[in-house]
Amino acid sequence: PDAEDLKTARAFGEAVAKKLQSAAAIPALAPGTIPGGRPYRPFSAGGAPFGASADESCTGCGLCAKACPAHAISPADARKTDPSLCIHCRACAKVCPVGAIDLREPALWKMVEGLVAANKAGRKEALLVL
Repeated sequence: PDAEDLKTARAFGEAVAKKLQSAAAIPALAPGTIPGGRPYRPFSAGGAPFGASADESCTGCGLCAKACPAHAISPADARKTDPSLCIHCRACAKVCPVGAIDLREPALWKMVEGLVAANKAGRKEALLVL
């Protein structure tokens, strides 16, 4: 996120807090009031599920399992990742003291190419729906 994104997020948080403080009850949103393409497309990386994997330099310290927000890495054996749970956030790779974790699968590069192409299409401003 850049400075403009953070400014937008801060404004959103302030608007939500104001709305919650002034509301006696929180009304449910009527179906169809939130813009976007529906039905939503399922995520696909172009093949089988993939996740982070540790190489032979893994010491089994377990820091990655503790850092994983999706609980995709087994605390009992940090070398095992459940690819169906992995959200590709790289929190595990950031905390690995020996650099043993990476996303190496070809599907990752397809995902990266898609993100790069989307970025080249230009900036998209956040849409706040309250």
